[in-house]
Amino acid sequence: MAHRQRVDGTLEDIGSSLLRSGDVIVVREGETIPGDGDVIQGVAYVNEAVITGESAAVSRSRARTSGAR
Repeated sequence: MAHRQRVDGTLEDIGSSLLRSGDVIVVREGETIPGDGDVIQGVAYVNEAVITGESAAVSRSRARTSGAR
């Protein structure tokens, strides 16, 4: 299950298999992240044990770009 944000800002609950590239979702505390993506607002501590084997939560926040090329 995913909470997808509509263009008008409201949320709709959909199955994670319906997520598409570019969708914006809201993940609440204690929920499973339904797909791969980037944090675009806020900060989260994520348990990545299934992916990395490390049981300690990892801080994730909005990606910052320096603009340097």
